[in-house]
Amino acid sequence: HPVSPYKSDEFRTNYARFHGSSIRLNLGELCRVVFRGSDFRVASGQFWKDAPHLEPFRHVVKAGVPLPLAELDHWFISLAEQQNQRFCPAEPEFILLHGSRATGEAGADADYDVLCLYQDGGIQEFLTTSGTPPVEIECADMRAFRGLAEQPAHFDYRGALDLAKLARGKLLWGNAPRWRRWRKNVLGTAMQNGRCFWMTLGLGLRLHAKKHGATVERFFASLSALETITRLRGAAVAPASELMPYARAVAALLDRECADWRERTRRSNKVFPLQIPEVWTALHWLVENVAPVARPRRRNRELVANAPDARHVLVCTIEPHLTQAIGAALQSFSLRTMEQCRYLVRVVDGELPAHRGIVALLRELGIPHRSLSVGSRNRYLNKWTALAPDFLDAAVAAVIDWDIINVSAGALPEPVGRTLSARKNPDAGYAEFASRIRDLAPQCWDGPLLRCAINSGFVLAAPTALAQMAERTIELVAELEKRGLGDPPWQVEQLAASLAAGEVGLTALGDEWNVTPQSPVPESAVRLWHFNDATAATRTIKRNLASPGVVLKALAELESSWPTPVQRFRKLYQEVIDCVQLPQPRRRTSPRMGSVTV
Repeated sequence: HPVSPYKSDEFRTNYARFHGSSIRLNLGELCRVVFRGSDFRVASGQFWKDAPHLEPFRHVVKAGVPLPLAELDHWFISLAEQQNQRFCPAEPEFILLHGSRATGEAGADADYDVLCLYQDGGIQEFLTTSGTPPVEIECADMRAFRGLAEQPAHFDYRGALDLAKLARGKLLWGNAPRWRRWRKNVLGTAMQNGRCFWMTLGLGLRLHAKKHGATVERFFASLSALETITRLRGAAVAPASELMPYARAVAALLDRECADWRERTRRSNKVFPLQIPEVWTALHWLVENVAPVARPRRRNRELVANAPDARHVLVCTIEPHLTQAIGAALQSFSLRTMEQCRYLVRVVDGELPAHRGIVALLRELGIPHRSLSVGSRNRYLNKWTALAPDFLDAAVAAVIDWDIINVSAGALPEPVGRTLSARKNPDAGYAEFASRIRDLAPQCWDGPLLRCAINSGFVLAAPTALAQMAERTIELVAELEKRGLGDPPWQVEQLAASLAAGEVGLTALGDEWNVTPQSPVPESAVRLWHFNDATAATRTIKRNLASPGVVLKALAELESSWPTPVQRFRKLYQEVIDCVQLPQPRRRTSPRMGSVTV
């Protein structure tokens, strides 16, 4: 009875004992006894039953792994309690057998390697049984492998070895289709993001094979397993029979991923975020022994914006469409004047086979990119999803839409403290929603006026502030959808981003940093030009970037009002089109609709 201090203490003590007990209760039977009003018969043991946390491991035993469940019961209970205390699932999502036992290469006395993957919780535990043969159990958070896949260059060769556990593992517990989807997504992302780093690291290991011994063979065996699972065409991660062919393949890949890697290496500047000695060794050796190869398709020899060690980071997220890929290429080429800029394009579901052409185009143009897996119904939220890993080591971070080009800026503006910087939109733009949503962020409203209304096409801040805004934007969209404000999706995203910016803190950015054809900005002052859907001409450009004739005609309509941005756009567009093999128009009659398609 919590009213009395004495009873309150007793209540807390008993509740702590109940909650912390390692013995599981049959709560259904307990509740039936309580509601019937019968006396408890604790001595009969009627409430106790086998703990459910052992069920996954029973399946492991049935699969032939000699786990001594009775001896390990206390350890399994501690894992479940650890997850429960973090409000995370107590049972592993997947359990794998990996190593020689999984591949069928094990001897009679080989140990068993078991990997338990948990949803969230940050769990990391290890145990080796005392029996013969021993069983080595590793418990890990699934997000750890996602981190390896998204930022391979922040880990040494052991990142590839860990990912190979997924590639060669045999599923013992868990939903098989879900496992295959998750594994394919993680490993596909890893190969797209880590291929260049791993090939360079592999060269460094080969150059000092005697020093590294069996590690070299294990490393390349792991890469071969990743390549087999992902079926990434042209990956070429396995070492060639001779050193020079492999080295030339590494140099060619570096040319595509970071065009100025030779100059950076000569200046002792990093090419990758983490450059362990083996990577430095490989880069220096390549500079001295592999001559540069001319790239015939690029008319302009200027470098694409790509400075992996730069502290200013711009992230652009695109759908896997040719139009948006061309827009990202325009943007990337326009950012070459920003020497201290690190630029990244994230392709939604870029690991899927249907989207390989888009990824290949970005790779051919030398534009840094990675795949992004999303699950939101509102595609305008994709740009706010999983941003934090892309801002590692950054001092200034920015999110930018793909329909923006740099006209005259030589560097990004500096953020003001921990506030967000973005161009303001009219305060009255969301007046019709004020009465329904004012309670979400009351400090941001002045009657029907939203004082923090912004255009989210270009938002800049310190990395932690921008990551905070991104998470809050996603939360607010979910809340707005619950209140029936799910359409149109772009407006919901803009509203949520505005509210999130108001909560985090907003400093208005000058209009010249996000100029549309309707902006009250002199054309000579334009920094970033936003060819959005605001006018018919820019809407035509945005939606027809794969049709040069249509784009050039629309640019001519705008040139009298915006000569500098249009001339800049036309020059960049011609350069991009020279590098891109556009699909040729072909008249074909659809048998179902009877219409002509291109």
